[in-house]
Amino acid sequence: DLYNICNDAASAYNQLVQTSLSSKMPPSPPANLATLCSYETMEMAKLAGTISGCSPMCEPGICCLENNCFEGIDVEINQQTMWTLEQRCAMFEPCKNLIQLPLPPANISDTCDGSNSESNECSNICSSISCCFPSSFPLSGDSSNNDDETPKLQESCYSYFEDTCKAYAPYCDLYYTPPLPPPPSDLSSLCALGSDTFCNEACKVAKCCFEADPLESCLDYNEEMCGKYYPCAELYM
Repeated sequence: DLYNICNDAASAYNQLVQTSLSSKMPPSPPANLATLCSYETMEMAKLAGTISGCSPMCEPGICCLENNCFEGIDVEINQQTMWTLEQRCAMFEPCKNLIQLPLPPANISDTCDGSNSESNECSNICSSISCCFPSSFPLSGDSSNNDDETPKLQESCYSYFEDTCKAYAPYCDLYYTPPLPPPPSDLSSLCALGSDTFCNEACKVAKCCFEADPLESCLDYNEEMCGKYYPCAELYM
């Protein structure tokens, strides 16, 4: 009868919609995506002149970055499907490391000229490249939800985007901890001989290497250079 015909048509339409949604749902990425897309891994690939494994693994989830996975589907999408999409796209979060940092805006010298460097506009500009200086920008929302109450820091992209990060540094100096300079070649001797004055003076610049507070520590993006200041460790224990 007419009711059954309409019911069958509605069922067939719903099935068609679900098939269409399923075809646009990004697949689960590989379990090691975070490693493949870490700035450290991509930097190593760049230095070696090879193609990073991150980009091809992220290609199936590119719609998550562009927020258009279900674009073109003109039907109401149920909550369960949207929840599944959110969970799937969350797995592609490491792919955001592929996004190039924006160049400094033309008005940055006026917006962050020192007199108003604490303004919201300047802060927004500098926070857009927060991975350059992660100790200054802990991940939002993490500081109060961790079991150990330790703020999580995002991965440093300073080495990967060094030129861009340096371009922002003069204007975002309120948030910026510069890379460490190399230690004196005789640092070990200065500190081993008990030359407290000279040892203290030489080590002062590297104090952030030994800070226990993640918000004060610069170890995350100065790991190699901090290692060269190992004779200073006893001063800050």
